[in-house]
Amino acid sequence: MTITFSSRSNNPLGQPSRVVEVLADRCAGCQECYVRCPTGAIGFDETNWIVTANNELCVGCYQCERTCPFSAIFVHGEPETTPSHRHEIAHVSIPAVQPWEETRLGFATLDDVMAEAARCLECPDPTCVRGCPAHNNIPALMHAVVEGNIDQARSIFEDTTHLGSICSRVCNQGAQCEGACSWRLAGAEPVAIGLVERYVFDNSEIHTPPSVTSSATRSVAIVGSGPAAMAASWELVGGGASVTVYEANSEPGGLLNHGIPEFTLPVAKVMEQWRTLQELGVNLRLLHRVDATELEALARDNTAVILAHGAGSPIKPPIEGMETGRVSDAMDFLAATGEALLEAKELPELKDKTILVVGAGNTAMDVGRMAIRFGAKPICVEWVAERFGKVRSDELAEARAEGVEVRFLHTASKIDHQTVTLVRTKHEDATKLPVVIAGTEEKIKADYVVLALGYRLTKEFGDLAPQNPLRADPASFVDRTWLGSGIFHESRNPAIGPLSWSREQTTNAAREPFARNIYVVGDALIGPSTVVEAMAQGREAARSVLRHALDRVMV
Repeated sequence: MTITFSSRSNNPLGQPSRVVEVLADRCAGCQECYVRCPTGAIGFDETNWIVTANNELCVGCYQCERTCPFSAIFVHGEPETTPSHRHEIAHVSIPAVQPWEETRLGFATLDDVMAEAARCLECPDPTCVRGCPAHNNIPALMHAVVEGNIDQARSIFEDTTHLGSICSRVCNQGAQCEGACSWRLAGAEPVAIGLVERYVFDNSEIHTPPSVTSSATRSVAIVGSGPAAMAASWELVGGGASVTVYEANSEPGGLLNHGIPEFTLPVAKVMEQWRTLQELGVNLRLLHRVDATELEALARDNTAVILAHGAGSPIKPPIEGMETGRVSDAMDFLAATGEALLEAKELPELKDKTILVVGAGNTAMDVGRMAIRFGAKPICVEWVAERFGKVRSDELAEARAEGVEVRFLHTASKIDHQTVTLVRTKHEDATKLPVVIAGTEEKIKADYVVLALGYRLTKEFGDLAPQNPLRADPASFVDRTWLGSGIFHESRNPAIGPLSWSREQTTNAAREPFARNIYVVGDALIGPSTVVEAMAQGREAARSVLRHALDRVMV
């Protein structure tokens, strides 16, 4: 038996715009949909022990359909949501700004950000929170923004992250929080969570943790100063631990400083975090590279050591002629050009030169966009199909708009004195490697070659650190609360559930020491990942350190 409810809300012709079907012979009265409906549209008939639907309250978010374990409820029709305000924000082209200025704009007024936040359904079991590796309480902070309370919204954010001004600029929200937004899962435009986060952090003051006297019995050494180390430091100083951070470079921030251009992430946003951490008592030791021998000493002399040194070994493809002096690594290129950009220096050696970038991921787009700013002509080549690429769609669009040429289904096979030989590839299955097509070779002029294929784990710490990146187990038991949320439903974004759960597994792994009292987090644990993943892992490792230290004190 089928019970049909028709919704005529917002329909001037009086015709059903959405139809909710409840299959009475399947409905077990478990009320999974009832407790998760964000608008109160799902009711319950205690006489027949089945759910009901209020047509006027249904907005077509499809949560009832996604969360029903018996496939007893279906929603037909389009979601009913107001347009997102994100499309009113334009990308600024290079001629309109100074080369170092941000090209991605945020919301300009409180009214704009409040209107966007008002699109949030404030779901009772929010999938967006599961999609965010840090598990930010997105519905609560959206509620605070709608009320115009930006300071309260920041406080809610800071329960789970202090790096909102950074993550809001560099996160791939489409594969995380926004990709798991109920509106996105229903096929509609998600709430612009990243832009709301950016406005909150750009328009409020840093909240420092309550003053806690450092405990000599809880001292922690952190190797590296990137997002994982920053998040761990915030947690540890807030818990009263004494923290010393060791950084091999002359400035803190790791990849955030030397691997992301100023026009995407201003250095000031990174340094304001480190200034505050130092004011809170974090001892930052720059130009100090920790080796295996010192790591063993640190492990003996401290409550714990957190390795957050990243994955610093660049991947070098098997291209003939790699030994030529015209080949450099993406991080070296970005560091050198980034410094020149901030100092308003010209680099005549790049002007009108052709730079072949091997790779077309986010880092490759950064290289290409940086090259454009110095008058070069970048060409990025990637052997996978564009639909399988790992680059953010907005990064790719911005790079192309600025003049970066991007060729998917191409790879470099040989580097000569002033040319590079490209060859075409075929790639029809994301689970398989592309196939090189013989006889499609093409020589192009290239003055420089920059490798942007990613990084592997370094081996300098031997058995005290992972030799290979940790991988999530796709066959692992999924937590019942995750299954019940509907994030794994074959909706308009079916990949988001497995992707989010894999991140949850690696974050859970960061809570356990890798060797003795040595914790490993971020890229040093799982290989090149995202800023927010590294941050979440650093936070969880620090919380574990504090929890175990407290347990030992109590014993």
